[in-house]
Amino acid sequence: MKASAIKKFSFIRSVIVFSVVLLCGIAFLTAFLLLKKPIPENYVETSAKIVRIDETLSPTYDPAEPLDDAAYEHTVFVEYSFDGKNFSEVEYPRYDSSMKEGDTVVLFVNPEDPSEFMSDPSGDFGFIIAGIVIILIGAGGLGYTIFKKKKEN
Repeated sequence: MKASAIKKFSFIRSVIVFSVVLLCGIAFLTAFLLLKKPIPENYVETSAKIVRIDETLSPTYDPAEPLDDAAYEHTVFVEYSFDGKNFSEVEYPRYDSSMKEGDTVVLFVNPEDPSEFMSDPSGDFGFIIAGIVIILIGAGGLGYTIFKKKKEN
C-alpha cells in the first residue's frame, strides 16, 4: 500500500471514529434531556432524612469479577413530614455513594397527595457534563482531523 493511500485511509477512519463519538454524545445528551421529567410547579420542596440504606448483591454480578461497590445495588429509605403527616421508611429513587444514614436529601412533594414525591434533579448535572464532554471530544477530534488534512494539502 502506498503512503498516500495509508494516510487517506487513516484520515477516513479518524473522521468516522470522531463522527461516531460526536453522534453518541449528541444522542446521550438528547435522550437524557428528553426523558428527564420536570418537577410540576405545584410540588413543594421539602427535606427528608435518610433512615436506612440497604445493600444487596446485584443479580447481574459475575462471581468471576472482583467484589467491589459496583457489584451491589443500593436502596435508600427516607422519612419526611408534610402538612402534619409523617412518612417513614419511604423508598427514595436515587443513590449516591456519598449518602449516609442520617444525611438530609431534598425532595419535591405533591401537596394534593403528600405520599407522592420526586427526587431533587440537581444531581443530574453529572449526566449533562458527561454528554457535553463526549460531544467536545468528538467535535474536537473531528475538527482537528479535518484541519490537519487541510493543512497538509
